Amino acid sequence: MKVTTKRGDDGCTILCKGCKEKKCSAKIEAVGDIDELISLLGVCSCYDDITTIYLEEIQAELSLICSELALRGQNCITEKHVQKLDHYINKVSSEVKIPQYWFYGGDNKRASWINYARAVTRRCERSVVKLYDEGHTKNKSLLIYLNRLSDLLYLLIFLSPLETGRVQCPKQ
Repeated sequence: MKVTTKRGDDGCTILCKGCKEKKCSAKIEAVGDIDELISLLGVCSCYDDITTIYLEEIQAELSLICSELALRGQNCITEKHVQKLDHYINKVSSEVKIPQYWFYGGDNKRASWINYARAVTRRCERSVVKLYDEGHTKNKSLLIYLNRLSDLLYLLIFLSPLETGRVQCPKQ
């Protein structure tokens, strides 16, 4: 397989159905943000088996979102995917103690990477909301899925014990 095709040298990329799209378009921006998140979740899953159970499946679902955005019109993410995230959120919520104050990370690599992935998820969500608002996708489940995913990632920070558990309290 040849990696260098030179077809993108003009600032465009070819999507699944052969359509050309400018690399600076909102659609390619959103797909790129999600691609970054997929890679970042791979880093997060290197730290323990507990979070890997969730993250590998989510990576595959995020790939479906990329396909859906590129194909336009095909709903790959459905209410069923959202319900599964809701189930995971309920399960993890019952297993963790959520601190009263915000966690910034820094003392625990696993938790810090997951927190970073949560922030990237929020960027993905904003990118997809923009596409939704502009009519590039009509699948509301995409918005809900990404919103739930950031909630799940926040909970996963606390799933296994933090080594020093630095939780940031607001200054009084």
